[in-house]
Amino acid sequence: MRLTGQDTSVALNASLFNGDGTLVNATDGVTLTGELNTNLETDSLTYLADVTVNGDLTNTSGAVSLKNGVAGDTLTVNGDYTGGGTLLFDSELNGDDSVSDQLVMNGNTAGNTTVVVNSITGIGEPTSTGIKVVDFAADPTQFQNNAQFSLAGSGYVNMGAYDYTLVEDNNDWYLRSQEVTPPSPPDPDPDPTPDPDPTPDPIPAYQPVLNAKVGGYLNNLRAANQAFMMERRDHAGGNGQTLNLRVIGGRYHYTAAGQLAQHEDTSTVQLSGDLFSGRWGDDGEWMLGAVGGYSDNQGESRSNMTGTRADNQNHGYAVGLTSSWYQHGNQKQGAWLDSWLQYAWFNNDVPNKTMAQIITTRRGLSPRWKPGISGYRGVVW
Repeated sequence: MRLTGQDTSVALNASLFNGDGTLVNATDGVTLTGELNTNLETDSLTYLADVTVNGDLTNTSGAVSLKNGVAGDTLTVNGDYTGGGTLLFDSELNGDDSVSDQLVMNGNTAGNTTVVVNSITGIGEPTSTGIKVVDFAADPTQFQNNAQFSLAGSGYVNMGAYDYTLVEDNNDWYLRSQEVTPPSPPDPDPDPTPDPDPTPDPIPAYQPVLNAKVGGYLNNLRAANQAFMMERRDHAGGNGQTLNLRVIGGRYHYTAAGQLAQHEDTSTVQLSGDLFSGRWGDDGEWMLGAVGGYSDNQGESRSNMTGTRADNQNHGYAVGLTSSWYQHGNQKQGAWLDSWLQYAWFNNDVPNKTMAQIITTRRGLSPRWKPGISGYRGVVW
């Protein structure tokens, strides 16, 4: 059954809503008078975007949907609301001023409702109060508000770097991308001799709730920045050798942004060899070499706030040239200058467990040169 704004006001009759898999569509300013019970069957769906119910709304199975691809619709219930089923919303996911569908309740409320949010636009931003999706507009001294709302699935909605959770604040419900830390109680007012100003009430602290994939990006970035870094001893010519094989690996555990538990396993293989060498001055020596390498990074990031998890992979390749100069050739003293230039490219992968796979490719040219003096009374630069 479909009701539109042309119907203006409809008196409800329960017989209109009987049947398996029933679909009821009421939109565009329709006012429904009477008691609306959406518990037709578990696969029943009732569209109520921009609808006013002048009576009770019972939704303990089935689903009530405001989804139409446009945020800002309201479902107003001027009687009692009883939850237990599912409620579907459209919403922007940015900051506090984001537009969202809303359930407005003007009577007693009860039951647990699962909320499904369809993010129609947004880039993800920090919030403070949050994006209101449920408005308990009744007088709390006259009506009881016992309804509970929770997000479907993992309990969060992701947009960009942020995870939005559904939280209750002053009887209303908000999508919030910040965790609010309650402030410490203010200090008591001092004795009025002399009369100082009282200590102001503390302001709540807001902490962004980051998605685990942010940690995956950080892991890949750290691995790419460190994969092919070399010191003089790490390549051919650095200590007088003509061929050098370097194999390194490591395991890292750390916390990012105070909320992302990071784990990484890394390995790098580099092979370098001299191409040309010659004398420089009386006993100086220079060498020019080539280097190639491969790196592999496997990691995991887990949010301590929302429990979201993301794996990351980073595979890198590099080719380049090395150059070394020694004031006194292979002797272990005197000035030296070491340098290299490498071109590297990386395939970065963040296959989030609950989201689409994200693969990126990065390329870059990295130079380095370092002078030093060694061999004089143990001094090494």
